[in-house]
Amino acid sequence: MEWLDVLFDNAFFQLPFLEAMMYLFVVISIGAGIVGLWNRFVSIPSREAGTLEMRKAA
Repeated sequence: MEWLDVLFDNAFFQLPFLEAMMYLFVVISIGAGIVGLWNRFVSIPSREAGTLEMRKAA
């Protein structure tokens, strides 16, 4: 992941805790993007759509 080091080449991000948090944030962001694309690909409706249908039915 050299591109992350180049992107965040700052003394602030070189602290061990903050660097670990940065990598964790990147992994979670990529995972959320993959899940969002997968849900769109397999046409799983969002929770909001299901909630609206339940409210209309009630």
